[in-house]
Order: sequence, then structure tokens, then C-alpha cells
Amino acid sequence: MTFEALQPLNGPIKSREFIVVDIETKNGDTQEKGFTRPFLVGMYDGNKFSYQRGNGCIDGAILELLTTKNEGFCFYAHFGGGFDWLHFLPRIKALGYWFEIISSGSTIIMVKVKRNEDSKHAPWVFLDSYKLIPIGLKKAAKAFKVETQKEEIDLNLHEDCPEWETYLKADCVSLYQILQKYHNLVVNHLNGEVGITAASTAMKTFRRSYMKEPIKRNVSTHDIARKAYYGGRVEIFRREAKNLNCYDINSCYPWAMLQSMPTGNCRMWEGEPPSYINCNYIGFIHAKVNVPVNTYLPVLPYRNKKGKLIFPVGEFSGYWSWEELSLALNEGAEVLEWRDSVWYESSIAFDKYVETLYQYRDSSRPDYDTGLAETCKILLNSLYGKFAQKAEREKIVLGSEMLIGADPCDPFNPDCNVWKVPTINDSDYIIPQISAHITALARCKLYSYLKIAISLGELAYCDTDSIITTADLSHLVSASLGALKDEGKGEKFSGVFLQPKLYCLKSDSGITKLAMKGYQDKDENSFNNVRSGKTISYKSLQKLGGMAKDMFNNAPSLKTITRTMKTEDEKRIYKPDGTTRPITIW
Repeated sequence: MTFEALQPLNGPIKSREFIVVDIETKNGDTQEKGFTRPFLVGMYDGNKFSYQRGNGCIDGAILELLTTKNEGFCFYAHFGGGFDWLHFLPRIKALGYWFEIISSGSTIIMVKVKRNEDSKHAPWVFLDSYKLIPIGLKKAAKAFKVETQKEEIDLNLHEDCPEWETYLKADCVSLYQILQKYHNLVVNHLNGEVGITAASTAMKTFRRSYMKEPIKRNVSTHDIARKAYYGGRVEIFRREAKNLNCYDINSCYPWAMLQSMPTGNCRMWEGEPPSYINCNYIGFIHAKVNVPVNTYLPVLPYRNKKGKLIFPVGEFSGYWSWEELSLALNEGAEVLEWRDSVWYESSIAFDKYVETLYQYRDSSRPDYDTGLAETCKILLNSLYGKFAQKAEREKIVLGSEMLIGADPCDPFNPDCNVWKVPTINDSDYIIPQISAHITALARCKLYSYLKIAISLGELAYCDTDSIITTADLSHLVSASLGALKDEGKGEKFSGVFLQPKLYCLKSDSGITKLAMKGYQDKDENSFNNVRSGKTISYKSLQKLGGMAKDMFNNAPSLKTITRTMKTEDEKRIYKPDGTTRPITIW
């Protein structure tokens, strides 16, 4: 079924009864900290804490959880999608249950479990609370001010020590209280509804209490809109720099959501669009452009052959929001060939949602609540991406026989009984032109600050909504949406930038800021090893795909991951003097 428009939600809120689960593990047969051998599983339902201990602790927990009285319950584990449930799945299968998995990348979003394939009973649902509240448990407990805070323990402590039960109980009770308070804040304070992820919660909350009128989907234009949907700008401008200031844009995406959105009827256009369309509609244009090769800071995003997002100079074709294309034209680019475009009637759609939630983040309010502020921060930053969710999904399903349209997870094993099943879910909230427009506005906002920084100093680095520069931009700092925030708190930093999302900043007073995406050990010693060209090796728990290929016959194992810094940046060209320039495309 294809929906013509997104409608407000008016039906009753679906309540979820839940139990929280947590496991403690060791490194194989040793007593060292590790991730491969569960020895303790804790469960808490809001009243009773129980645990299973020993080599059969996972089996014991499954039999305790998967009962008739718990049918339809949700089981939450924090980071469960990448850890706890990986240990549960092989034992669920071994005990004769059926399951299907919905995942995102290599982590689990949801597992539905039933007694068998044909069971008519409500499934047990395994969820990851980190997908709902994407912060660590200790930070979440502090933010939501729950009665039971996360405790500390020596992870090398012998598994027989009774301290483990105390530690595990605190984790379980703390997570339950966090989820309970989060549900209460979303439902009773924000008049929203909790989904299975932060993004689905944001969408349900927007539709239930803050949506003014239906939003047209214009499904036939989604292909163009998706081609004009790009992520954040992440670039290195100097390999090393001193006297640096660090700034973030206050809630850049929520700021963009306050602007007019493509919510109404649309029309197509061939060739150069007339000026009246530019003024009255929101558009996405397919064109060939020329960006002068001497441009230091190009405007237009472009995906290279590897799918990397770059901002090049030269001649190239692409799909862009009119906001970005018109900005590029003002900065010296020219259109060599106008092709097709799509234009949408617009309206202000998210102002009530953004303004209401953002006010709760104001720490000067007399009724300021850190839990409510954290909840609003999550919801504000989660909504825009939900509109660009792909309709094509893939489930991993345990089945005794091949399912129609499915592929075996191990194509070389004739006995494989775990299947990759393609599904189409053309949900009514899939409106990619909204996501494409919001992200384009955010990049334009970042560009405006980058230009100011260039006029007052030098750029060193930018990342989506952050700027590291020698320029003093303190006159642009305020608490307003879209204004700058001084992340360095007045400190000056020296910086070394190795790759996008791989850098080290040090202040004169000794403050160190590290970004090391993709590395397990995020410390200065590790950074220096990477900088010196050393290969970094570490152990990582097996991912979902590998376990599915193995048909979930075994517990997750440790895999060795090796990483070495690339000598070249794929986004800009390194120059001998330590600066960079854009990549040229012809």
C-alpha cells in the first residue's frame, strides 16, 4: 500500500511491558575481562531482580524470560544489539525457538522470538535500549537522576565473587528506572509515544502532538530527492595548527527544521527553471556545473566512485538542493547544463516541535530537568533522518525451508537454514525530500560560518556542525538555535589532523580532545602510534553477519581487526606546506 500523505497520529498509544537484561562475560576460560564467555545474566521487571549463573546462564535466562506470562513483552539490554543478544541468539536457536531479526548495519534493532514458525502467540521482542537512548548507561543514569546509579567494579574480579551480583543488579535496576522515566517524559510531558528507536520515537511524538496538517509524499519524486540527499561536511584544511578555537553550531539540524519545508504538491521542470519557481518553491535540480579550480571552499557536495562525500572543483554533474546550488552560483560556480528538476510547495512544518522541545534544553529555566533536556536533545536530532529511511529492508529469518525470494546467509551450504529476506515497507513517513532539504540547509549554515572564519583567520577542520579555526568567532556565540557555542570554553588549542575524524587537540592548560573514529583505544598513546604509521590491532566481537553465515550455531567469537592510517585524504589534497586544496574533477 502506498500512502499519499503523512497524517497525524490520533489512535491510542501502545504501551510496552518490559524487562531489562544484562550479561557479564569473561575472556574465554580465563578470569580476565573479556566478551566471549557469559557467566552471569541478570533480569529486572521493576519489582524483582533475578539472575542465572554459570556455564548455562544464558539458557537459564531464556527459559525464565520466554514464558506464557511474558508473551508480548519487550526485553531491553543496553548495547544489546551489538553484544548481549549476539550471545542469546545461538542458544535461542539451540533451545528450539524461531526468530527473525531486523538490523541496521552490523547491529540488531529488534529480534522477534516465537515458539515455532507457525505460532499464533504474540512474540517476545528483544530490543536495544541504546538505540532508544544513545548514551552510555552511567551518563544516562546521571542525566535522568534515577535512584540507582551505575556502580564500578574491577572487571578482572573472579566470577565467583558475590560483588558481581550487586554490580549486575545495580545495572539492571538503573536501566529499568531510566527507561521508566524516559517513557514517562515522552508520553506524559511531551505528549508523544515511544518507539523502538530514538528516530521512531521522534516521528511518533511529532505526529501525535506537533504536526499541523498532512504532508504530501509525492512518491514519484523520491528517486531525485534521494540523489540530492547528502550527509555532513567533514574536511581537513591544515595538517597542524596552533592558537585554535573550537566551535559547534547549536542544534544545526533543528535550526534547519524551522525553515520552510517541501510539504505540498510538486511539479517537474526540464531545463533552466524560471525565477518565479525559485522564489516560491523548494527545488532539487539535476545539473552539470563548473566550479573554478582556484576555489578554496567549494559549496556543492559530490559522491566519488567509492561513495565518499567530497566537495570538489572542476566540471561534474549531480543532484542538488536549490539552496546549495544557488549558493554555489553566488560563490562563482556556473551551470553548464540544466537538466530535470522537481519543485515542491512549501510550508513551515516543524516549528512547534522544535521550539517546544528546545526550550526544555535551557539550563537557566527554573524547572530545568536534565533528563527532560537529554530526551529533547535526542528527539530533536533524530527526527530528520527518519524521513529518508529506505523502503527496501532485509530481515534475517530462521526457517526450516527456503522462504520465497530469500537467499541463504551461507550460499555455499546446502543445509543453511538462516535466510536473508528482502522486504518492502513503504511507510507513510518516508519523504526523503524533507531530509535532503534539512541537511542542505545545515551545510549552507556551516558554510556561512566557514566563510566568516576564513575572513578573520584560518580554517583547520570542520565536521558537520563544528569548526576548528584560528579565527575568534566569539561575537557569534549565544544560546540561540543556529548560533555558535564555544566548545573550547575560551581555551586555545594546538591541533594535529591526520584524517577526517582522526585528530588530537591539546590546550595550554593540558586539556586534550581526541577524535579516533574506528579505533578501539581512544587515547593519546594510541593516537601517536597511528600518527607514526604503526598498524593498530585489537580484538572485536564477531558481527551479526558472520554469525548469520554460521547459522547461529556458535557463540560470537573474537576477531582481530587491524587498522593503519591512510597516507592520503580522500576528501582534499594534502599540499607540501601542510595545507589542503579541493579535489579536481573533469
